[in-house]
Amino acid sequence: MSSKALLRLSRRSSLSLLKQSAALSVATPTARGYHNGRDQQQGGRGGQATVAAGAAVFAFGAAGIFLKKELQAEEFCEATQEILVQENRIRQFSKPERIFDYFASFVVTNSKGKNVTLMSVSDFYNAVTPGSTLTHGTGRGVYTVLQEDDLTSPEMYENEKISCINDEESVLNGIQKGGLLTYIDFIFLTHILATPRRYMDIAFHAFDVSADGDIEAKEFIHVMAKIVNYKGNPDDLMNECHSGLVDYLFGKDKSIALKKEDFDKLQKNLMDEMLFIEYGRYDKENKNAISALDFSKHILYNSNLSEKKKGKMLKRVEKAFGKGDSPKITFQMYRDFYYLLFGGSDLERAMFFLDTESERDGVNREEFAGIAKWVAGKAIDEYIIEVLFTLLDEDGDMNLSVKEFVPVMFQWRNNRGFQKSCVQVTLGQLKI
Repeated sequence: MSSKALLRLSRRSSLSLLKQSAALSVATPTARGYHNGRDQQQGGRGGQATVAAGAAVFAFGAAGIFLKKELQAEEFCEATQEILVQENRIRQFSKPERIFDYFASFVVTNSKGKNVTLMSVSDFYNAVTPGSTLTHGTGRGVYTVLQEDDLTSPEMYENEKISCINDEESVLNGIQKGGLLTYIDFIFLTHILATPRRYMDIAFHAFDVSADGDIEAKEFIHVMAKIVNYKGNPDDLMNECHSGLVDYLFGKDKSIALKKEDFDKLQKNLMDEMLFIEYGRYDKENKNAISALDFSKHILYNSNLSEKKKGKMLKRVEKAFGKGDSPKITFQMYRDFYYLLFGGSDLERAMFFLDTESERDGVNREEFAGIAKWVAGKAIDEYIIEVLFTLLDEDGDMNLSVKEFVPVMFQWRNNRGFQKSCVQVTLGQLKI
């Protein structure tokens, strides 16, 4: 059995028991893609490593680990790490359609006899989260074949739902109850995550074609069809029943209209949910507390720095705050900080202007706190800022320069593919 089949079987073994004649794990000839190209470059050695990685994932998947939680850093084996590196490259350097195909798990035949590739919400989380171990992609062409009634079955929901802060307000689990994610759904959700909050007004008005203050299902589908360059008739999409997102937003009869407040709430809840799952990598005992050292490790995971330099930076944090006895970082503190990174290039521009106008080399903690509050829309906890300055202030001058900040913090969006997905506005030579 190929490594891709092992990977898919590990995640879908229980689901495949739903209907053995209907839900089958298949690998088509188009599934060769990225894995085989890499194996050929490594002259066979990579093929053996990928098979070993697949076997490792199969063993973990059979125990249910990937379906329920993120792995802790110390649980990574060498084979799993190879898979994570490969998936990180897919997220960062591939086009959105390639990312979707790589991480999507399912296929169903529509009313016209065409296959429609679909993604679960756990697949979606994995597709935009560097280092995710919640699920794993296996490349284009490796899917579990479903019948229409499997899409909203209780078994499907139980297999693909995710841990969340509040299940009643869970965006992802709400979507999963209504079905799966199409490529159009995937693009919409990544755009929502990638667009800075203060530009959401622009995004809302882009969908509100009739300018009546509401987004109706038909407006949403027609705008998204234009964004993804859909080749067919957008009206045909109104009759499709595969999209859990459309049902979640507009109801099964598509009679609900979204207002601006709904649009903003959707983005906030989605961001909070994604961050909560990531936070769980380090909150091992669900105590709403992680150490400064674990927080710093997570920040550095997305950076392009050498392991030697990362080790040196982490030693500064460990010396200042200890391994685990220091004051703890709660999810609320963690979330508010990452709102700052969701702010896109606003932070970079503000840092640049203050850095160039200041007589010092960089910005101090008070100036950074002011910038952060403006970008994130709320104050960042002082303890978080103290940890951040300890981690990044390489020369020890108590100021953060753009040079110190860029290699770490500004890689965060690129590693999630957000630079290709946000709503963009150009004002003269300024692109935001």
